[in-house]
Amino acid sequence: MREKDESRKSKVGRSARLLILFAAIALLSSCSKEVAEQKAPSEPVLSRQYRQGSVTAIVSASETNIAATGQVQLTLDVQVPPGTDVVFPEVGNRVEPFTLSGSWTEPLQTLPNGKILHRGVWLLVPSLPGEVVFQPLEIAAGPATLKTEPILVSVRSILPEGLDTLEIKDIAAPATLLPEQRKEQQRWLIFLGLATATALVVLCIGLGRRPKRVVVLSPHEEAFQALETLPADAMVRLHELTRILLQYIARRFHVPVVGKTTKEIVPDVPRFPLLGHRQKLVKFLETSEQIRFSNRLPDGFTEKSECYIRWIIEETKEGKPCA
Repeated sequence: MREKDESRKSKVGRSARLLILFAAIALLSSCSKEVAEQKAPSEPVLSRQYRQGSVTAIVSASETNIAATGQVQLTLDVQVPPGTDVVFPEVGNRVEPFTLSGSWTEPLQTLPNGKILHRGVWLLVPSLPGEVVFQPLEIAAGPATLKTEPILVSVRSILPEGLDTLEIKDIAAPATLLPEQRKEQQRWLIFLGLATATALVVLCIGLGRRPKRVVVLSPHEEAFQALETLPADAMVRLHELTRILLQYIARRFHVPVVGKTTKEIVPDVPRFPLLGHRQKLVKFLETSEQIRFSNRLPDGFTEKSECYIRWIIEETKEGKPCA
């Protein structure tokens, strides 16, 4: 009995394995057929042939009835004897209002009959629904000229018929909120508004407290700028000239001059970089101080003082190369 059961089980197992194998083979064969069918190129919907002497032209259109979102592939094959020049027509202006989205010419092929195949391809995109007529094309092949017939193409709208207004359908109406949900939504809106207002206030305060950038002039730039606004009175002008010079010395040579007389300032005036100018500078300061205290101004002294001050500042300013 055990041997019979085991033989029966083995037969059932072999039968099940054979069924599974047959099913797998059938499935694979059906998949391969589907793939082959998908890969097979589709035949053109429209194909017309024209002949003149030894020249043959074939015009093909992939579609003649398309949706507004589709496209038409227009193909032109010209078979000519070897050595014959072929000129393809301008297609863009012959298919309006279609627009040209792409075009190319394929490499030349030698046919079994010995002729040369010239092929051009154009991809055409519609603009508006309706019927469009592609105008005839003229192909020049050596001395021969072939003219094709017009092609009628219908463009369908993707919108349903009888639609007067554009509407968005199948969208549910907004859900009605409960009183508690509305209050919660209002609280969040108030909180968001307060947070936004607080952020704006903080930002404005930060921008207002930001220190303004102050451009610091160099000592000679400040002195030259002050010399352009001298007063008209001669004695007051001399006082201002002396002040400008002392202020320049204080900043340029780091010499304290506030509340000091010329005799107190002179010892602090450095010998370098005033080499060759120190004695003349000291003499000018002493003479200017004597004139200001005596209140007796010689003729032309103010003008000479201004010229000297401009000269000494130019000679001792920062960045001037050593002589």
